[in-house]
Order: sequence, then C-alpha cells, then structure tokens
Amino acid sequence: MVETVDDIGVQLFRNRLESSLTDIAVDPSYEGIYRSITNDNLRYCLSVLHQRFYVLFSFMKNKRTFTTHFNADESRELLLRIDQLHELHTLTQNSPLHFSVNPIYDGLIRASQGFLVTSGGSTMPSDLTVPQLIAHLPMFLTESTREIRTRSGRAHVGYQLIGEGCYAKVFKYTDPHTQQSYAVKRSQPDLSAKEMERFRREYDQLKQLNSPYVVRVYTFHEDHSEYILELADQNLESYIRTNNQKLSTEQRKRVVFQILRGFRYIHSKNLLHRDINPKNILVFKYEDQCVFKIADFGLVRTLDSQLTNLGTDFKGYMNDPNLKLIGFENYDIRHETYAITHLVGFIMTGKMDFSSVTDKGVRNFVDMGMAPDTTKRFQNLEQLADRFRKIDWA
Repeated sequence: MVETVDDIGVQLFRNRLESSLTDIAVDPSYEGIYRSITNDNLRYCLSVLHQRFYVLFSFMKNKRTFTTHFNADESRELLLRIDQLHELHTLTQNSPLHFSVNPIYDGLIRASQGFLVTSGGSTMPSDLTVPQLIAHLPMFLTESTREIRTRSGRAHVGYQLIGEGCYAKVFKYTDPHTQQSYAVKRSQPDLSAKEMERFRREYDQLKQLNSPYVVRVYTFHEDHSEYILELADQNLESYIRTNNQKLSTEQRKRVVFQILRGFRYIHSKNLLHRDINPKNILVFKYEDQCVFKIADFGLVRTLDSQLTNLGTDFKGYMNDPNLKLIGFENYDIRHETYAITHLVGFIMTGKMDFSSVTDKGVRNFVDMGMAPDTTKRFQNLEQLADRFRKIDWA
C-alpha cells in the first residue's frame, strides 16, 4: 500500500507519542475499542491517548471529591496530552483519518485548559464538575466508529448510578453505537482481598452459566474491577410491591415456575446460591411477557469450595436465622430450600411474614419448607416443586 502524507504524519506522531510514554504502561485493551480503524498507527495513537485521558480525568474526579488541588505531575501530563491531541487532530484534519472527540471528554479538556499550570500543581475551580466516565466507551469518533445519537441530538456517552451495596455499585450505560443499554457492576474500592476474590469469582461463575433464567454477563475489565451484564427493568421485590394488588394467582405461579427452573439449573451445576432474596431476582420486561432471572452470585458455593472458611459472617436476609448459630460455612441444600420457600411465599402472598396467612395449604407449604428442624424441610428442590404444584393456591 502506498503511504500518503497523512499516513507518514501519523507515523511520525506515533514515534513522538511513544517516546513520551517513559515509565507508563500501555494497556492494549484500549485498542479493542477502535478495532474498526484500519490504520494501525492511528488506532494505536487514539487508544493510547484515550487511556491517558481516562486515567487523568478519573484521578481528577477522585481529587475533586475532597480538594481543589490537582497534582503537579498530573497537571503537566494532562497539558502534554492536550497538546498532543491538538497536534494529531490538525495532522488528520480534512483527510480520511480525521476524527472528532466525544463531547464529554471535549468539555473536560476545554474546562481543564482554563486552570492547568505547569508547576506547583493546579487549582480546580469550585464549580468544576467531573462526570463519571466509563473506560471502554469511545473517546474518539471516526467514520468507522461514528456515534449514534438520539432524536434530541444528545449522545449517550456516560453512565448513571442505579444501585449500590456493600460490595459494588451498579451503573447503567447506553452503547453510543447500538443504543443498547447495559449494566456495569463495579467493586467498591475498599474491599478486602477475600471480598475482591468473591467479586471476580461471581463474574467467572456467571460466565460459565447459560440459562434463560440466570442473568447474563459479558466482559470483565481488570483495570477498573468491573463487569458488564444485561440490564434489568427492576427487581422482583419492586415488581411484587408495585403489582401486588393486580397479580392473579396464575400470574404469580408462572413467576415461581420460572424461578424454580433457574434454581434447578443452578443446582444441576453443583452450586448453591446462598443469597436468595427478591432483590436478587431481576425482571426483564418484553411486550408479551416478563422473564425472571437469578442474579448476584457473590456468595455462590460449590460443594468442594475452600472459599467459605470458619467464621464466615451470616449473610442474606431470607436465609435461615439458625445459620447464625451453626455458622454460615455449614450452609447446605436444606438452607437453600428454606430461602426458596420464603421467596415463593413472598411471591404468592406479597408478604414477608406469613404469621397472618390463614390458607391451610399455604401455611403447610411454608411451615414445612421453613421448619426449624432441617430434617423436616424439603431435602431438595424437586420435593419443594412437587409440593408447590399440589397446593390449591386459589
């Protein structure tokens, strides 16, 4: 292929860029964001600049939460990357290699130019807002990575916090190319080594499962300790609370049967979920039906697991309270059927406490599944499902 002036210019720019990366590790995963760019030099340059801007602006966001001081080294590098970006943009202007900058990043760059200095650190303005960025959404847009916009013209490039727990935050984001929405689950920054192991293990376990009743995960990003999964419309708890007055018995039974299929699949893989509750059942709404999927596998255990040690804290608010006495490490299938019984009772009655339930069939089902004596409980899921089918839930 004959090299053009544009190609040669970008090649020379790449050489200068590489020489400025002393002691900086280049993450090759960023090149995957721009895989559709056929020019190797441009793809490399954009991926490296993307990585450095993302790192620097993420650092800026963290600093902004407790101070207005932006460190000297980071100030100098950010000024350097801005100059390099302007140089590359000029080199490719009016050529097939031309690109534009994602509006979120462009706004941050423009704001930063107003306060960055080369020595002593920079003072961030009191009204500076640094939005949350997601690492693998494109910073640069070319003809091959052109951003799709909504009718209003506003780009979906950021992500929104939709949930938070002790171990992770969950965000929603919309892919700017496909307009498909996903969830991003990111670990909390202060997790212990064991908790981080569980977080990664949750993803690894879910990645191996393939059932329409288990939530699907996609990609794990090591550098930010987060993974992508399908985005639900709501969880089972909010679904029942919202629709409790209008759900028929048959509709409730269909919900239960879907969830039982999910747990039957999980148990067939020699797994115990161990954190069964209506917040961990996700609801996906389609035009003609709802699909209920099991999620949150952070406490999942295989029978040969060594991860659950003596003294493991009791977790899961639908779990058998006796586990507090005997130890969560002694959780077995009869504790799993206890929690599933509790879940089924909630779906069928809309209640968490069954003391006021007068229906004899329902009370017998709940009393057996949640019996204090584990030998009198359902010994497996099939026993539970069989008893459920025989109850007159009218």
